[in-house]
Parts: sequence; C-alpha cells; structure tokens
Amino acid sequence: ESCIFSGWVDADGKFIASSEERLKEYLKNTDKTELTLYARIRTKSIVEDFDYTGEIQEFTAPVKGYYKLETWGASGGNGLLDNDIGYGGNGGYSVVEVYLLEGQTVYIGVGGQGNDLSKYSIAVDGGFNGGGNSRSNNDTVWGSGGGATHIALTKQGDGQLTNYENDNEDILVVAGGGGGGGITKGVAVKIGRAHV
Repeated sequence: ESCIFSGWVDADGKFIASSEERLKEYLKNTDKTELTLYARIRTKSIVEDFDYTGEIQEFTAPVKGYYKLETWGASGGNGLLDNDIGYGGNGGYSVVEVYLLEGQTVYIGVGGQGNDLSKYSIAVDGGFNGGGNSRSNNDTVWGSGGGATHIALTKQGDGQLTNYENDNEDILVVAGGGGGGGITKGVAVKIGRAHV
C-alpha cells in the first residue's frame, strides 16, 4: 500500500510540523533534548476526485490527519457572434492543507462551466456556484461566468458560496470561476481568470 508522509507529533499527540523544513525551524527554537518526542505518522494515500454534478457533494475523512485540498474553478462561457468567438477565461486554482478528524465531513461545491451566448440569445445563467449571468445587446455578446469551486466545513443553505456571506470562516478553500468571453463586431475580449 502506498503511503504519504503526514508529519511529526509530540508525546501527547500534539502536531508539530508537516515537513522536514518546518520541523527544523521548530527545533531551532526549542531544547534539542525534545528530539525524542517526535515520530513520523504514515497513513494510506487517499485520493478522491469530485466532478461537476450541480449539487453539493460530501467527503468524510476515513482517518484523522492532514489532507491536501485542491480546487479548480470552472471556465467562463464563450461569446459567439457570426463566425467569431470570444473565449471565456479559465477558472482559478487554489490549494490548502487542513487537519481533519476521523469521520469529519467536508462539503464540496464544484463550479459549473459558464454558458455560451450568441447574438440570437437574450440571456444565459452563470455556472453553478456563483457564476455571473450574461445578456447580449445589438452588437456585443458575452458568455456567462464560470462557477467557483469550494470546500467548506459546513453546509449553509443549499451549500453554494452565496450562503456563506456571514459564515466565511467555514470555507476551507475556494478557487474562482473564469469570466465570460465577449465579442463585439469581430473584436474578441477574454476576461482574465480569477485566482483566490
């Protein structure tokens, strides 16, 4: 079975460091006789991917330890006008390492891709989890924004980011969605990607 290195704890089980560099930094400021208090923790490698479903998903930690959480925001939609395309921006990427207890559940909102908009459309909704809506006018069209991807300690309301306005400390990590691409009479505009 593959193993990953998780970190060092002291004799009481208190976490000290997750890497050798952090351990060395810690030891610079402590009595060297405490070296015997550290032990390596090894756990099974756990990798789970969550794809877009349009709903909040759950992950329950099978063991206590440090988990690396990675998120990718969804891409924005394209603006389509005649034979020209204004491509939507890419979503952002964010990563964090968090400690989870055995049996602790986190809630995952995978952002939905923004919708394309053509000159014949009136409006399109943004992608799931906060993507901005878009409308066209006589000579300009914009795709809608991609939704953010986040992982949170709790599920507020339906679990989308808009429900965490007063509880943002529950959000562990978030990656913003890409902006919608636009086009005006042959001039394409690509909105830059968000990175939180």
